[in-house]
Amino acid sequence: MAATWDFTTNTLLPLVGKDKLPLFATSTLPESIHMEEANGYAFTNAISTFDEARPFSSFIQQSHAQTVIIIYANNSWGDTQRKIYGEMAAKQGVKIVQELPSVSFDQNEWRTFIPSIRRSNPDLLLLLLNKNDLELFLKRASEVQLHTALFASKNAYDAFRSSGQKELYEDLCFTYPYERLLSQEDFAKKYQKKFGEAPRIYADNTYDALFLLSQAYALKISSHHSFRDALMQTKYLGLVGHYEFSPLRSFQLGTSSLLCVEDHQLKLKP
Repeated sequence: MAATWDFTTNTLLPLVGKDKLPLFATSTLPESIHMEEANGYAFTNAISTFDEARPFSSFIQQSHAQTVIIIYANNSWGDTQRKIYGEMAAKQGVKIVQELPSVSFDQNEWRTFIPSIRRSNPDLLLLLLNKNDLELFLKRASEVQLHTALFASKNAYDAFRSSGQKELYEDLCFTYPYERLLSQEDFAKKYQKKFGEAPRIYADNTYDALFLLSQAYALKISSHHSFRDALMQTKYLGLVGHYEFSPLRSFQLGTSSLLCVEDHQLKLKP
């Protein structure tokens, strides 16, 4: 299920367990969603914003950055990212020089952003943007030869993967669940072979979680177990390995890693 954060928080959660059993198939679980309100009847394959941001601490230590400008999407997703990453930077002793909200770089915001960045001369730019705005910013930065160190949220992977100008991403570092990255190509091939079409969602555990929930519900009906008991007893052989529910992590797979683009290739960093 895909929905806006506001819709999910304000409309869907109160209905969970009454007549809805949702799987929140989103890349990053928003902090605004309080899963405990669902009483165990809501599931997710996402990681929290804080868990996603963990590699940023390692990057700060390796880069020795002392000052940062945060450029973030001007919406609830971007504001949550800004708060989490900002707190992480502050704990590392990094001074936040500016926080610049962006609606869309198509509206020429970069014309004011770039001069402001040059004046502040930060050690690091933190880009918490959607993939389209991220690539637009990188294009503008390349055009004016802005050479500040860059770090981005995990949207950078989608942007890099689909970009026809991978040179724009050279030396960009970002966070991404590396284990999931390794399984994606294998999953896509096996999904195509089994179902005759390409997967519409690249994160393989979204499909596996749906199949497992379906099997658990069938077991509940046939055995008269509670749904939770049936779920704990259900194991599913997915296209890229065994899969099961975790009471602590729901359907989350892997942890975020620090990735950087070097010679147009993704490199895993310690």
